[in-house]
Amino acid sequence: MASPYMDVESGSGGSIPPVKSRKWTWLTLLAGAVLVGVGVIAMATSSSSEDPGSGYADAVTLDAVMDHLEKLDKIAARFNHSRSVVNGYNMSAEYIVEQLSTRTNFRVYKQHLVVPVYKEILEPKLTLLLPENEAPLHFTNQRDFTGLRYGGNGRVSVQAPVVHVKNFGCELEDFNVTNVTGIGPDEPVIFLIDSGRCDYFVKASNAEQWPGTQAAIIARTKAEEAFGLPGARVRKTGWLMGDPLITIPVLGASYSTAQALLLVGGQANISIHTQVTMEHTYNVIADSPKGNSNRTIVAGAHLDSVAEGPGLNDNGSGSAMILELALQWGATVKSPQNQVRFAWWGAEEIGLLGSYHYVDQLKPYQRASIACALNFDMMASPNGQRQVHNGTLTPRNTSSDVVERSNRITDLFGNFFDSEDIAWRGTATTGGSDFLPFVLKQIPVGGLNTGAGAYKTMDERAEFGGFANAPMDPCYHQPCDTLPNIGKDILRDITQAAATVLHNLGHDSSLMQ
Repeated sequence: MASPYMDVESGSGGSIPPVKSRKWTWLTLLAGAVLVGVGVIAMATSSSSEDPGSGYADAVTLDAVMDHLEKLDKIAARFNHSRSVVNGYNMSAEYIVEQLSTRTNFRVYKQHLVVPVYKEILEPKLTLLLPENEAPLHFTNQRDFTGLRYGGNGRVSVQAPVVHVKNFGCELEDFNVTNVTGIGPDEPVIFLIDSGRCDYFVKASNAEQWPGTQAAIIARTKAEEAFGLPGARVRKTGWLMGDPLITIPVLGASYSTAQALLLVGGQANISIHTQVTMEHTYNVIADSPKGNSNRTIVAGAHLDSVAEGPGLNDNGSGSAMILELALQWGATVKSPQNQVRFAWWGAEEIGLLGSYHYVDQLKPYQRASIACALNFDMMASPNGQRQVHNGTLTPRNTSSDVVERSNRITDLFGNFFDSEDIAWRGTATTGGSDFLPFVLKQIPVGGLNTGAGAYKTMDERAEFGGFANAPMDPCYHQPCDTLPNIGKDILRDITQAAATVLHNLGHDSSLMQ
């Protein structure tokens, strides 16, 4: 799961409620009862004699999912213990392709794309040079400031006065500071910009257009002081090949660091060494041969990991699970109403780039043929909880029809957990994983996750068990995200929920209504 560096605003706002589904029984859904006005996808009567619940969910086993995870673990061990774009991703993708090609009759193909990969070569340094020959003030990386990914490319050392930008830097004219400071357009300057109101990319892009700009620092405001350092990336959301990248160094700073830079009135020195390379990668896509292709269900999971670890939970767990879902779909499902497209996304961890590319490449008629997109990201957090994406908590501009259809998927997952007497909660569908490019294009979405680096509360411990005041995944984006980090019990529950709901959606001829 990517760090939620840019969450699109939710229409409802506020905190995420622990949504519980209505207490309809799963048996009622399987019987095809029409529940009028309550927003659940009821099973349509199928012309097939196939029992919509027969065989499939039982065939998708935890042992098989774990077998796939063991293969991904071995691949990571061969590539610096990582399955990132520049490490073990390609071999992970080849394993998926080999399994699908030899064990199903799906149409399997690769969708290639080029992505920018950022690397910090040396730890950045930020120093405030004090007047009257006083000793300089050295700030501490990752406490007082941080280098924002995709801020610059190369080795740079700059020194210049720090100038505070008014109005959050969201407009180009905010950076015309000559009348205020007396600093001419061509004179060196480091801009200090308050976070908020617009994307970091917009702020940095505006800053680099001022001729004398040496670097930019994006800082927390007083209202955001408790949040520490700004988020991780300064790159256009949904970057596509041909989009620009920032050329100047960009740091993120705490509120207290920003105040020190402004109050003293000295100059700052920034040293940074970064590298951005353009790398080829690809999505793996597999279409089931049966079912109406004008009612396609996309079931996706990102396959890449971060560079810092093997990513067995994030997101080997989702990738292994949908691989087994696909293999058993081919083996046991005989007469589906709808086509299922299984997708393993590349470059999610550097900004959802694989799924953005996929959605961007869709022609209008192809986009219209997608009934919904399911996303499975982090299925086995060892201290996690069963979380269902809430169709109500979608980006602000989501249409009411898409919200309603997304909520139907929420209810299907919720009803499964209720029928099994398994605790679950709703979670936002506003950013941080590969559902986002779909919902932004008005495609209904749903899915599951089990939590990332957020700490479990005492109330959540009472409901879900585990440890309070501890991360749901203590190895999130770390080298220890290996096989021992997999929570098998929660993975078993999630797998059965995914199989049951996917099978029901696959047999619902009213899916587009």
